[in-house]
Amino acid sequence: MKPHLHKVERRIEYTNKSEYDFILNQSERSQPIPHSYYTKFIRSLTHEDFAYYPNTKNFKEKICEFYNVKTENLFLSDGSDIGIKSIFETFTTCGNIVTSEPSFPMYQVYASLYNCQYKGIHYNLDLLELSIDKMLEFVDDDTNLIVLANPNSPIGDYKTIDEIKPLLDTGIPTLIDEAYIEFSENESFIKYIDDYPNLIVTRTFSKGFGAAGCRVGMTFSNPHYIENISKFRQMYEITGVSLKYCKSSGKLYSHNRNNISDGFLNLFTPNKTANSDAKKQIFFFFSGIIF
Repeated sequence: MKPHLHKVERRIEYTNKSEYDFILNQSERSQPIPHSYYTKFIRSLTHEDFAYYPNTKNFKEKICEFYNVKTENLFLSDGSDIGIKSIFETFTTCGNIVTSEPSFPMYQVYASLYNCQYKGIHYNLDLLELSIDKMLEFVDDDTNLIVLANPNSPIGDYKTIDEIKPLLDTGIPTLIDEAYIEFSENESFIKYIDDYPNLIVTRTFSKGFGAAGCRVGMTFSNPHYIENISKFRQMYEITGVSLKYCKSSGKLYSHNRNNISDGFLNLFTPNKTANSDAKKQIFFFFSGIIF
């Protein structure tokens, strides 16, 4: 057994979520899927969706069309956390990982799994801001990977491409985790993968698309990076049922966007529309911080 594994701690979540009216702690869909859409999806399922291994070719092409990239820029995975795990497997060599703290707990888990030093750079607690200059102070010759959730969860702040450019200019593989980008009105960094060869962007169907149970994630980068990350892919990345649901979930995207903030605001202030300040507060609440 690898001796460093004794340092790794994992928890298993067995909460019966059907017992609660609202589940907010894991940023899952808060409102029922529209009945007409759900019924149509159930009726679309066939014997082949369960009996055969899925063919993801057409699904990948649709994803790339949606995000305006080429298929060689995409790595499909069983949730974006598996995409992130594959990135750790590809780029880490027992060096160090530089990221923000607090952030997605799996960054530290993966660092421990692959025997890397974890450098979590803390936010300014008074301003709830992260200093990129402070992150750069911890980047050195042993840094294998820079990771930044953008927007961050649970803080909710967002860094622009100009703010993150100094990290990219190091030449070190830099992962921008955009799991929560649909909860903001800010631009995605996917459009910059051709400009920065060390830029990697992860996305998920779990949050803005409201499909956490499907376990479908995406990684975008340059073809050389994707080719090597793909060497760690599972034999079949996702299930046929997940593929079919997510393939058609673009139809729900606008519906989800309208309900992400307004739906949460209505939990507490019925018949009101969320303004920008309220939406930001709801993001914090949605991510686990209650004001």
